[in-house]
Amino acid sequence: MLGTKTCPTCKTIWLETQVFKNGRTCPNCKKVREQKRNLKRRQARSKSINPITVEQLEKRYAEQQNHCAYCLTKDNNPFTERVAQVDHVKPITKNGLDQITNIVFACNECNRSKSNKLIKDWKPELPRTALALVARVKRFIKAGGK
Repeated sequence: MLGTKTCPTCKTIWLETQVFKNGRTCPNCKKVREQKRNLKRRQARSKSINPITVEQLEKRYAEQQNHCAYCLTKDNNPFTERVAQVDHVKPITKNGLDQITNIVFACNECNRSKSNKLIKDWKPELPRTALALVARVKRFIKAGGK
């Protein structure tokens, strides 16, 4: 006879052969958790009073002059993935708004590394707002950074 395993969240009893892929909860609870996370993201996006326009993104990209807001690397080809990713400084999953005041451009490496973390948890030495990050990039460029 096969053994059983109980999901700690919903208390459903599963056969031992139906392994929990994430190690904690059953597939049903994982699906519910993903649905809740997606709902939170949709609600945060719907709070955005002023949707971001293409013109605003182009202006922000020009302000950064192809530099990553976090590591300050520069990409001379705007069509590569090096510095072409939009990043929410305060992630939407952490109640950040989907507005231009919360947006910077980041390289693929920094954007993936930061993920949905707050800057203070990811790299505490960096400024914590999009405007401060853009100002930092401008100072770097003005000082002759390449």
